[in-house]
Amino acid sequence: MKYLITLTAILFINVLMAQEFPLEQRHFINENNLESAYFKDINGHLDKFLGVWKYDDGITSFEIQILKNTKEYLQYYQTDQIYVKFKLMQNGTVIYDYLNSTDENLKIWISGSLDGNSLNKCEMLYLEPTDIPYNRSNEPRLLLTHSMNLNFPGGTTTAQETIQWNLEYGKQRDSDPWPFKIPSQMTLVKQ
Repeated sequence: MKYLITLTAILFINVLMAQEFPLEQRHFINENNLESAYFKDINGHLDKFLGVWKYDDGITSFEIQILKNTKEYLQYYQTDQIYVKFKLMQNGTVIYDYLNSTDENLKIWISGSLDGNSLNKCEMLYLEPTDIPYNRSNEPRLLLTHSMNLNFPGGTTTAQETIQWNLEYGKQRDSDPWPFKIPSQMTLVKQ
């Protein structure tokens, strides 16, 4: 009987540990108790973020490509995430160009997943390769918000997908310089 209880417990733990959960439930399940769980984008909520997006105000041109990384291992579990490759130009001068890079580190520079409050928002880790010194213990937070805008020019309906890029970073002192070259707030249009 003791053997049967032990075997049943081991099987139950293995099933629980190998279990897949929808990505959107990641913030509602105690992740510390689910070592080896996989939060999979079963319902394709990250797909709306994927692709090429551009911002251009005549001075700053910023192009990103958002890609999906599946089964990214985090501290206690695995999850599907998105990450950003990017190119920044200012006044026609290339500041950063990582669009065609194969460097695996790009998967962590600007990466994240669904925000716990909305299926149209992703909260992202932000590590810009800036040469301006800043306090890295105060981590920047990037929020990407996807929206679909309907336009009615000339009586026809057109849809335009956008991502609102909102970078938050609390400087220690007001006199500290803004440490990032990529603008903190932009609306990027899907290409």
